[in-house]
Amino acid sequence: MAESGFRSLRTPRMPPATVSTPDPASGPPQALWPRSLPPWQFEVTARDIRRFRQAIGDPGDETLAPPLFCQVMAYRDADPADLPSDGAPLELRAALEGARTVGGASDWLIHRRVRAGERIEVRVTQHGATRKLGRQGPLDLVQVETCFVDAAGALVARERATYLQRAPA
Repeated sequence: MAESGFRSLRTPRMPPATVSTPDPASGPPQALWPRSLPPWQFEVTARDIRRFRQAIGDPGDETLAPPLFCQVMAYRDADPADLPSDGAPLELRAALEGARTVGGASDWLIHRRVRAGERIEVRVTQHGATRKLGRQGPLDLVQVETCFVDAAGALVARERATYLQRAPA
């Protein structure tokens, strides 16, 4: 398949940046959204690609990254002592009270594959949250968009994801 032929299997959909209830006491306040984090740079190396390929059992070329390699760039290195008590990445720390963040759904749109030697800028925006009642209490579903942009400013890939965070009871 040609390098530019990679496409999402599903049409990415981002829920509107609103909460499901008008009562601020029962859900995250709308004024929090959207919330962008400062962008960061990721220098792609052949070693990074080789290690990713080894992890997924793909013996391919170490100069051309597999389609979902961008996931490696989505989180900055952090000292474990700086992480929340549940070990969630700092990029998922929403402006909400709560703990125990886990990944939910994720949709990818891949415009092209990344090559070794490229510098990619990673831009993360939290678009909103919806509070739902789970079996063990309230959950905040946080919608996050991560864009991966090359040195020319072209979009390489975009992930739209929903993360679940246990809300305060």
